[in-house]
Amino acid sequence: MVEINDKLVSRFMSQQDGIHMVDEERKLLAFAETYAMCDNAIVALNNMRTGKCHIFLGKTAEVLGIGKSGTHVYVDSIFEEEIISCINPDNLVVQHLQELKFFNRMQTPQNISEGFPWYMEQIISMHDTNGKYHPVIHRIQYFPSEGKQGICYALCIYKLTKESFTHARLIHKLTGEERRIDISELRSILSNREKELLQYIQKGLASKEIAVIMGISKNTVDRHRQNIIEKLQVSNTTEACFKAKRLGLIE
Repeated sequence: MVEINDKLVSRFMSQQDGIHMVDEERKLLAFAETYAMCDNAIVALNNMRTGKCHIFLGKTAEVLGIGKSGTHVYVDSIFEEEIISCINPDNLVVQHLQELKFFNRMQTPQNISEGFPWYMEQIISMHDTNGKYHPVIHRIQYFPSEGKQGICYALCIYKLTKESFTHARLIHKLTGEERRIDISELRSILSNREKELLQYIQKGLASKEIAVIMGISKNTVDRHRQNIIEKLQVSNTTEACFKAKRLGLIE
């Protein structure tokens, strides 16, 4: 069994919460709910430090058979499984890689100081309860905490669309400048050593056991675990295994 209490979590979780975090979250929750209703969208607000997610369902959710418009769902994970399960598997790997690329790009000092002024959007397809696929525009943007620099919240929006473009694009929220995302180098985001370690974690081995098998110290194993969590933008190694499998990084 995967260790329940992972000693190391991502840098999201290690950053101290700002003193206004409760008020910040209330404001973002109100915004997410309003956006879902006004734009008929599905809106997920992920708290990247607590690993929790609030999902607000607009009419897009009814078309896809996810739930009734006006519903608020609380999830004890940053993975919106009910949403992800509707996404075309052919889109999923590319979507995750694009999100990782976007996240990494937002970590520059300039983007941090400007409060993450870009959002990313891409066209994916999602199926309804009858198996029919619909084009959906997926948008993601990040928000900081007032009390501490760094990404604290991720807002993910899913909305039915008639738009058609083949590449993910970054759009500056103030100027409208548009850039493309190249994900080719991210297919090797994990080293072979990290992939090997994830395979052992997936089998339920503890850090001490993995250290013996790999011939390294437990501290080195723990450092690898932390690096994997950061690279895959997850909260713990259980989520890392889940995401790595979806990306085809491990079997």
